[in-house]
Amino acid sequence: MPEQPGAVNAVLRDGRQVTLRPARAADEPALAALDASLPDRDVYGHSVTAWADNDLIGAAAYQGLGSAHEAEVVVAVAGSWQACGVGTLLLEHLVSDARLRGIESFRAEVPSGDTKMLRVLADLGLAETPTAHAAGPRGNADVGVLAGSCHRDGFVTVDLSLRYGDRYLDAVAERESHAEPSSDADRAAW
Repeated sequence: MPEQPGAVNAVLRDGRQVTLRPARAADEPALAALDASLPDRDVYGHSVTAWADNDLIGAAAYQGLGSAHEAEVVVAVAGSWQACGVGTLLLEHLVSDARLRGIESFRAEVPSGDTKMLRVLADLGLAETPTAHAAGPRGNADVGVLAGSCHRDGFVTVDLSLRYGDRYLDAVAERESHAEPSSDADRAAW
């Protein structure tokens, strides 16, 4: 993909490279195709996109809630790119953008069976903020119950504070350190 204003190149966990950039009107056909390829639960509006070559592989967005400081966040990643770090990269970019706009917390409504996304949110390194509802005893044994989560109607609600500190910065640095060696090995093989 050619250089574009606002575009950032990033390396995934497995060393593959992607380009993140704000969504544009010209992206509508690719966004529609991504939406059509996803289960209904994953379709939502978009503000940051991830591309591999000329293929849209993921998108994420946040939308303000009742307060000017809270937003709902959603992430959609094409099936073959899930568990590679695309969702995490998209979230990291949304966190940075949201903080610049005064957003202090994200809320995610995740289907309780979506263990991949629950793991992404748990591993992001952001502190979970308490919700108005107490977390119930139900939870996924592989992921556990996030501290700021509650369960209802087959969904887990996760509230994440965007006032990040050392835990978040350490998690970002850790992810980058794992991606860099894989990328170097891939480049050496070329």
